[in-house]
Amino acid sequence: MPPIPFSITAPFIALVAALALALVAAVHRAAGWRRATGAAVLIAAWLGFTGVLAARGVLMDFTSLPPRLAMVVLPPVLLALAVGFGGVADGLLRALPPRWPVAAQVFRVGVEVLLARLAAAGLIAEMMTFHGANFDILAGLSAPFVAWLAFRGGRAARRAVVAWNACGLALLLNVVARGLLSAPTPLRMIVTDPPNTIVARFPVVWLPAFFVAAALLLHAASLRQMVLLRRDYRAGRSPDPVTYAPGRKVGRA
Repeated sequence: MPPIPFSITAPFIALVAALALALVAAVHRAAGWRRATGAAVLIAAWLGFTGVLAARGVLMDFTSLPPRLAMVVLPPVLLALAVGFGGVADGLLRALPPRWPVAAQVFRVGVEVLLARLAAAGLIAEMMTFHGANFDILAGLSAPFVAWLAFRGGRAARRAVVAWNACGLALLLNVVARGLLSAPTPLRMIVTDPPNTIVARFPVVWLPAFFVAAALLLHAASLRQMVLLRRDYRAGRSPDPVTYAPGRKVGRA
């Protein structure tokens, strides 16, 4: 397989850095410097760990079951499930402006542009881009508008936000499933030229290990915030099910 051009590697790494800084800034906004520092260390360690694995070629073995790539995919999935269903970040999510997890999904536009450039360089199949069967760019393009329209005046259009997140998750699942099924593993069901091995190389390993993980985590966080709005209302801590916080309009950016 040909090398990844610097003209793709550089913006890829830049987008990773920008998203990492945005996530740390969100934690700082909600929980202060101490937790933000912890988040920064955790993200840096994860990026370093997955980057080293890819750079050393550890993840290029697609013949084993489960594939070695699973070790960079499963931990973020478990984290998103813990946030969405386990309540591990409820305190932080109650303090975080609910438009932020939605608006942050705009990064997916940059990811799709980079995927298109990888396809133009012959490094991935066109199927994995918006020229093919990947429509994930719609989630990124719509994110700023949903964040603006759904959260105005200190209130949330809760049902609309839940519906948008469901659509975003469906778009994400589509591209992830196609990526998994086109990789040269024993489970391969989609034959593409080239096969989907680029995700095991540096820095594209951060596509599943960080970009997909971040998109999933942001959806989980946003959906959990909508659950918390309803839960606070039913518990009598909020005058209605769409106000950001009990009795006061907080969470406005």
